[in-house]
Amino acid sequence: MGYSDLSTLFKDISEHVKKTRNLELTNDLLDLQQKMLELFTENQDLKQQLADMQSEQDLAHKVVFQGGAYYNKETLEGPFCTSCWESEKKLIHLTTSTLRVHGVQSMCPNCKSHFDVPHNRSLE
Repeated sequence: MGYSDLSTLFKDISEHVKKTRNLELTNDLLDLQQKMLELFTENQDLKQQLADMQSEQDLAHKVVFQGGAYYNKETLEGPFCTSCWESEKKLIHLTTSTLRVHGVQSMCPNCKSHFDVPHNRSLE
């Protein structure tokens, strides 16, 4: 008799244990059920962490540093805050705070850092 699903196996064992009316065996089965639930939860958490890391890694391949800021080389979006990207891997758009002769003084709304970013930057 082969089982491809742990829940089916557990239900079958539970039925056998009920028939024995063995309290110690029933308690052991409850402990096993608790451990299975913990492992399932841990597995789900690890899968989510892996997906998050994969997504972060994919994004890192799309980001390029140029002219004092980060840009998405595929979508040409940017500029993004260097501090937020380098410390937290967050792409936070810089906002214009002051126009200057040779560029723009930009500010990160997240970390409040200021940057001089040239006008009309094309990605190379």
